[in-house]
Amino acid sequence: MAGEPIGLYYQDGTKDILIEEALRIEGIPYLRLKGLGGLVESGLRGLIIGEEADVGRWLDEVERFLNGGGALLTFKPSGGLVEVLGITDTGGSQIDGYVNIRGGEASTLTSYKGRLQIFGLSRLYRGGEVIATLTPEEDFGGVLRVRKGLGVAIAVAFDMPRTILMLQQPDSDCGKALDTWRVEDGLERIPQLDLMRRLIFGLFLKAVGIPIPRKWYFPDGSMALLLIGGDQDGCGYDEMGVVLGLMRELGAPYTLFVTPWEQPMSREQLRRLVEAGVDMGFHPNFFKDGKKVWDGDGRRAVQTAGPYFKEEEFLRQLRRGEADIGGRFLGVRTHGLRWGTVKDLPIWMERAGLQYDSTLGHKCTEGSADVVGYSLGTGLPFYFIDPEVYRRIDVIEMPMLSSDYSLFRERHRYIVRIREGHEGRFYMGLGLSEDEAFNLARDILDDATDRYHTVNCYCWHPIYLASRALGRSHHPSDRFFSKLIKYAKDRGVRLMDHGGWNRYWRARETVEIRDVDWNPEAGTLRFLASCGEAVRGLTLIVSFSCGNWVKVSEVRVDGEPHKYRRVHVLGLDHA
Repeated sequence: MAGEPIGLYYQDGTKDILIEEALRIEGIPYLRLKGLGGLVESGLRGLIIGEEADVGRWLDEVERFLNGGGALLTFKPSGGLVEVLGITDTGGSQIDGYVNIRGGEASTLTSYKGRLQIFGLSRLYRGGEVIATLTPEEDFGGVLRVRKGLGVAIAVAFDMPRTILMLQQPDSDCGKALDTWRVEDGLERIPQLDLMRRLIFGLFLKAVGIPIPRKWYFPDGSMALLLIGGDQDGCGYDEMGVVLGLMRELGAPYTLFVTPWEQPMSREQLRRLVEAGVDMGFHPNFFKDGKKVWDGDGRRAVQTAGPYFKEEEFLRQLRRGEADIGGRFLGVRTHGLRWGTVKDLPIWMERAGLQYDSTLGHKCTEGSADVVGYSLGTGLPFYFIDPEVYRRIDVIEMPMLSSDYSLFRERHRYIVRIREGHEGRFYMGLGLSEDEAFNLARDILDDATDRYHTVNCYCWHPIYLASRALGRSHHPSDRFFSKLIKYAKDRGVRLMDHGGWNRYWRARETVEIRDVDWNPEAGTLRFLASCGEAVRGLTLIVSFSCGNWVKVSEVRVDGEPHKYRRVHVLGLDHA
């Protein structure tokens, strides 16, 4: 039967919106359900039920669906749904902690063995097959598989929506994004949320039992992406001339986050950069009337700022910056990584029609210098969620791994005195050479390409990229930049600027996959893919493994033979 094979049921205005957001990131097609009446007759092969969904009146339907061979994914099931699954809710719970991937099928799906952080309350169940355990309650499962009649249910015992919110959009106490992280030491090199999604949805898709076409993350089948840009921070046209030379030499894109306050370039020069292919982002400066004061030996700096972190100032600078470039900005990175909560800057951006931010992701602590890694638990883009009403804010975050300032600056104490009553104390600077920085970035990119299939984003300031060529005193970064760009191209990693990535990710979401028709007797899978706007390089994948082995002999698009390649990703072979 042709149709939509997966249904999603949850209540609006609840945290279960994060489940839908996760499905969208993973590119899995689904149909949003208003109720579960007629479930068995619907033709659905898989059903996802949110934690806060009221399913009491449809329990018989759900049980018939499972017994008849359907696949169910449920989050922290309770009440009658637990009875339908045939497991026992002990009444016990765990607050925060970990879910442990200890090998086997879970490690195959995630390319990882170890623990992932979880937040909120986890339920403790008895029964079923434990795929991944909880910690510290290691006698209980964090992810369970239950066989019921001819069907299979996957039960997630921990609070995935809360875990996503806690890791992806933390508030800043000090007023800078240096403290906007909850990823603990030792787990920064792991994109924990990316792996969590792949574990849960990978198990579910296997249970569905038919090949499900889905949207791959990156254009043209690339296995990872390197996101390239940098903050203006006072650079002039001479520095940007060097950056343009590097772009031409390496065939690389670049986003310049433009600071309209004290702009050293003329409008004509900025518009020449746009004509030369430089993507422009907005770099608002909220540190007016503030300053960074260094001790004489350069080992300690104190940062202050005036009371300018307000929407009116944001809009004033935005209007000036757009007048300077003669066009509209798509996205933002704040100067000095100024940040408050998801309720200020992302809301201001949404109201102003801006589409992405790339401020978050930098981790500094009081005990150690900058940490390079996935400090938001992911490298992939995500939409902010208003945690008060559980509404998607129409602004994408593009997490950053690190910047050249952090990689090359010598280790020093950094004290932030921006918000009254909140002082941030950090160490900053790794003091690396360009070769050391390349080795570090290469290793992270290798894992992103071979195991995790995610995005690596660095901030390369023009003043560092041009320092060697112009004989400036800043630590040069052009050799590091060139080596990493060349290495990424050799590995087949996609290079994009922030504007291009924003456009692609948004266009990807408009692509609909529907009328999925799997004929096991004929060995054919047919489906319709359509989009609201052109998506250059869109890649679709279909698993060879769907309960029984599937051999792909031919792919046709609009009836004509089409090239495909076989790849092993997400723990399975795909076309």
